Amino acid sequence: MINAVHIEDEPRNIELLESLIKTHCGDLVRLVENATNIKDAITLIRAKKPQLVYLDIELNRGNAFELLEKIGQQDELNFKVIFITAFNE
Repeated sequence: MINAVHIEDEPRNIELLESLIKTHCGDLVRLVENATNIKDAITLIRAKKPQLVYLDIELNRGNAFELLEKIGQQDELNFKVIFITAFNE
């Protein structure tokens, strides 16, 4: 089982990803928890040490690349990232 966290600030998108995971890969991926901003995401990733992070590119107070930069500078965590976004650009 792959432990995953979801970094997303839009409630509808949080629900949608949870539904998609349960429907299509519920026996492979366990969505452990969600964070809605960079500060909480860093705390969550450090605490849960996920193998996979579903990461929204644009967050209310920053973006995915800021988060990865901060995590990379301070921690030796090993996880894969799937970028997600609601924007076409």
